[in-house]
Amino acid sequence: MGSLFNKIVETKQIKLWKTASNRAEYEKVRRVIGGTDLKSTLDSEMINDAMLAHGITSVSTQNSLILIHDPCDIRKAYSKSSDGLGKVRDLKQNIINGYSSFNSIAIDTEQKKITLLANTIYSNKIKHYVSESEIKKQQLPCSENATDEEKERYTTVSELITSDTYININKILREQLSELSQNIKSKSSVKSITHVLDREFDSLSIFKFIDTINDEFVIRMKATRVSSESIMKSADSCTVITLSEKELYKVTDGGIIINDGICYTQSRRKTNKIIYCDGDISEFLEYNNYTKNKTLTRSLSQINTCLPLCEAGITDWYLNHVKKRVPIKLITQQFPNSITKSYDKLTIKNKVYQSSQVIVDWGIALDNEQIDADDGVLDAINKYQVVRIQILDREGKLIFKQPMLLATNKTVSNGEQAFNVYYTYLRRSKIESVFKFLKDVLGWEECQIQDFNSMKTLLTFCYFVAAYFYEIESVLIKDPMIKYLAFLGNGKGKVTRTYVLGSDPNNVNI
Repeated sequence: MGSLFNKIVETKQIKLWKTASNRAEYEKVRRVIGGTDLKSTLDSEMINDAMLAHGITSVSTQNSLILIHDPCDIRKAYSKSSDGLGKVRDLKQNIINGYSSFNSIAIDTEQKKITLLANTIYSNKIKHYVSESEIKKQQLPCSENATDEEKERYTTVSELITSDTYININKILREQLSELSQNIKSKSSVKSITHVLDREFDSLSIFKFIDTINDEFVIRMKATRVSSESIMKSADSCTVITLSEKELYKVTDGGIIINDGICYTQSRRKTNKIIYCDGDISEFLEYNNYTKNKTLTRSLSQINTCLPLCEAGITDWYLNHVKKRVPIKLITQQFPNSITKSYDKLTIKNKVYQSSQVIVDWGIALDNEQIDADDGVLDAINKYQVVRIQILDREGKLIFKQPMLLATNKTVSNGEQAFNVYYTYLRRSKIESVFKFLKDVLGWEECQIQDFNSMKTLLTFCYFVAAYFYEIESVLIKDPMIKYLAFLGNGKGKVTRTYVLGSDPNNVNI
């Protein structure tokens, strides 16, 4: 394995394919990590299986585990011809070339030891990658106005979904979480698993999925999440439009909105436009089969009949009678439970705040009908607890612009349990240090192999090597030779993976 790793590192650092003398060596390594001969191929699945098996052994004696899952972009801004090159975002949120990954680590709640468990490398530009928007389009027939290319893609997506051979981030998440949960529980003494995920996985479907595998979760929610409570808000502006019966047909053919007995549209400037007809609309209703829609029939009839009585003041009538039910955002909702902890000193992102307070509110805020964050579908969901965290400085001002919202299926009946949910989520930062180690020390983004399968294997192998260093770290830091290497790496008395391997210590948080 050592000689193979040396060859892989050499391949990563030097463009061997650029010179004819080294091409044979490059092809030899590429066949090993990306070939089709199972007897000589080292693939990403084989590496992941070995890593998971060893990881389960490392955590097998624990009663509970925290599994942290997070995607990580492998940025290849200057790559143009690599196989399967997808699109990712750089640090400034610009779209650039690169590959994607979904990664899982375990944290021992007793010893706080990090164990790397699984890694999936993928690209959002390969043929069998199907986005969630493409899946939603399958609910309707392909448009007759679609181009030949769009029709071909629609058919391809349909076949991939039917055969269940497609991939996307949500499917990868479900498969990886399910596999980890099943293997850990069946091959160790672990009884309780908590999955920690960030805001991009704030989805009702993911909440329910983790329920089905009988695990717990702590997932950060989007600030736009709303509660089941709402308030009535009057409309603030409107424009009255008088239409003939024929003109009314043209407008309503494109779709209208019905709210509290009023028929109106909404312009791009979000100004409500009342539509009413100044003639007999019975023929219009019958022709368009609107008699089947009692709400629409009643709305149009009401506007038609009340117009003579309030034509001069219909705008005021509208403002007084049309109200919208507006849901309350969770970041501002009044929670039934609250606890405050005071700290003499609180360090956040290397900045110290004196006399700070952490306010934690909690309660069941999603107990009725809730609009899902992904698709806006109204759905009755199980009762999940929501924990809201606000951090105040000595002057009582919020340190962060918005409170943090966490959803969980854990039992939260007191302040200690509420704070535990918060502390559990804070451990998500551990996986960020793993990504920095992979990129800054092992050169995760420096691989220059152009074959996609070989790239997947090489990146997974780097993850495997990182898992090895995390595994033996407690032993290495006691070795005299390792201490000396850390000294040579400018460790100044500290023995960490960074100083031993000679990377810039300012780029990696251990």
